[in-house]
Amino acid sequence: MNIIAGYRRMLGYTQNDIAQLLKISKQSYWLKENGRVAFSDKEKVIFRNLLVSIFPDISIDEIFFAHLQRNTKKNDLGG
Repeated sequence: MNIIAGYRRMLGYTQNDIAQLLKISKQSYWLKENGRVAFSDKEKVIFRNLLVSIFPDISIDEIFFAHLQRNTKKNDLGG
């Protein structure tokens, strides 16, 4: 499961729920959640604002770029 889907499920939302909040189609949201299309900056802010109730200090970077940070650390360690 990817991190975006995990956060969405923690919030108790379906893909359709988030799509409606972002004012996009369910299909467009699926593409974004699965990394085939990038989230716009505005969509990132909306998604982050949903998570603040659970994770008050969470950043957009932690949500959308955590996988890049892990890969960088792994590469720095020679892995």
